[in-house]
Amino acid sequence: MKIALGVAAAWVALMFAAAASQGCLLVDVHEKSEGFHIVVPAPLFLADVALMFVPEDELRVEGPPVEDLPHSTKELVAIAKRAIDTLAEAGDGELVSVHDGSDTVLISKVGAEVHVEVETDSEEVFVRVPLASAVSALDAYDGEFIYLPDLLDAVEQAPRGRLVEVRSDDADVKITMW
Repeated sequence: MKIALGVAAAWVALMFAAAASQGCLLVDVHEKSEGFHIVVPAPLFLADVALMFVPEDELRVEGPPVEDLPHSTKELVAIAKRAIDTLAEAGDGELVSVHDGSDTVLISKVGAEVHVEVETDSEEVFVRVPLASAVSALDAYDGEFIYLPDLLDAVEQAPRGRLVEVRSDDADVKITMW
């Protein structure tokens, strides 16, 4: 019995260590009209494990449709990566600021991230985009398909802390990397 408890305790410790090493996305949704509140922890190591069981030909999913553009998708990805590299080398500061009545949009570079903040009468939105994750996400896209393991790598590169927060009259949603 002691051996079984020891093995179980070791297994739990191993799971916590794996979760801590790769991170855990915490999705927190509070819907206001019905009053429900759901918190879903999503340990990223479980996604890695799950992908091991997906057949290789199913790991590539069709990317977003790109039509009627003057450049190929591969060229657009290359342009986006150059823009991110240039942005990474730039100093911190405000990139875009738009005020229209009570609506405000602010996009700024803070360290190795881009922060997007939107405020209206009924909503507040905050999105934190790590530049390294953005480059990795682009690397996952070959111009036609997205390779899921590489996309997961992009998520795993995100630093700890709040990534997305939306507050509205209807619901509050937070996505945090732990």
